[in-house]
This record gives sequence, C-alpha cells and structure tokens, in this order.
Amino acid sequence: MSQAQSGDRVRLHFIGRLDDGTIFETSEDCYEDDCGCGPEDECGHDDEDCGCEPEPLEFTIGGGEVFPAIEQTVIGMKPGETRTVRIEPKDAYGERNEEMVFEVPRGDLPPGMDPQEGEMLELGGDEEDDEEGFPVWVAAVNADSVTLDGNHPLAGNALNFELQLIEILRSN
Repeated sequence: MSQAQSGDRVRLHFIGRLDDGTIFETSEDCYEDDCGCGPEDECGHDDEDCGCEPEPLEFTIGGGEVFPAIEQTVIGMKPGETRTVRIEPKDAYGERNEEMVFEVPRGDLPPGMDPQEGEMLELGGDEEDDEEGFPVWVAAVNADSVTLDGNHPLAGNALNFELQLIEILRSN
C-alpha cells in the first residue's frame, strides 16, 4: 500500500479541537443546506434528509494549502491510517494581540449598519480597485459603541487535529 509523500494530492477527514476538547472545525459536518429549503427550523429536514454529505479535506502536500504541521504529519501515512498533531499558536493563527481590539462609536458606523456580536466585517478595501479589506470580528455591541477584534477567532489557541487519510489521489 502506498504512503503519502510530498507532491501527492490527498483527501482526509479531520477533527480540530482546542485544548479543552471544544471542536472548532471538522470535515464530518455539512456546511451547506443541499435541499434548498433553508435552515432546519424552516423546513424540518436534517442534513441527511437534504442529501448533505460530509466532505473530506483535499490538498496537495507541500502546496501550502494547510498548516505545514498538517502536511508533515500526513507524509508517510497510508490510506485508513489516523494520526494526531498539535499546532502551537505561533504556528497557527498567532498569539492574541489586545492592541487589535478597539471600540468604535455607533455614530462612526455607516448609516443603516447594525452589527451583531460574532459577525465578521471587512474594514477598508475598495471593490472598484480590487483592494482587499481587513477582516474584524464584532466582539461586543452596546447602545453607544461596537467593539471590534482584528485577531483571528482562534488566535492564542493551540490547535489539535485528528487526521484520517482517506485516499492518495495522485503521486509524483
């Protein structure tokens, strides 16, 4: 049986957990509603009724599509094999930087904007000039101001991944 090597395109299932066991992402979840009738509370269907199937993660080892530690962990794996890897904050989304948390008076927001806690917004950027903005998360909302956080939501956390190689699609 072949082993995954640099340059191979691979498919794997994964579960990403924080140190406290909280799952922050998994390939076992469905992220889209395939039945076209809206969220479960609107149509009464669950993911299986809607034809939603979990999608494995697919990437090329060495292609820079995933964290380098994941690529290195997959090298040498055989289909069906499971391994775990821990990625420290500095090698994932970095440490939290409290200087990237700031408060904006509601009066400084664009007219009609009603940000909700947990929502992602994009500051700056210009669609006409193809300039990307800077993503921020709405950390808190009150009557007078909105607190925005420019840190990635997983910044400051070690990430623990359980990886199961499903298949090697092609080799060098």
